[in-house]
Amino acid sequence: MSGPAAYLAHCYATRAEVALKAKDAALARSSAEAAIGATDERGADADRAVATATLVLAELDLRDGQPVRAERRMREAAATYRALDAKAELGDVLMRLSRSAKKRGDLRAAERYATQAYAASKPGSANVEV
Repeated sequence: MSGPAAYLAHCYATRAEVALKAKDAALARSSAEAAIGATDERGADADRAVATATLVLAELDLRDGQPVRAERRMREAAATYRALDAKAELGDVLMRLSRSAKKRGDLRAAERYATQAYAASKPGSANVEV
């Protein structure tokens, strides 16, 4: 879906990201929830907006001391970005997961997520086969 509902979801998700950076948790949460609620169909644009909003909710969960819920949301966003083949976004989410795991003291998971982030976001070969 890439129609008006996906556009609206994208606008809400963007507002949620800005509110998060401005440390307005209430606006960030309500905007993220509105972004998720604005989509009733699937499609690349809608899925990307929902993943963005889900990450905002994950960051709010981390701030609220809910790392398990935050990591679950991050894994959902990672699955969406993987399905969309959005490599940069996937790498970013996997690094967030790595940092969260490290804060919890799970160094094995932190290393695994960091390795996956590198693999997801590394550029393809510049060599051209003839």
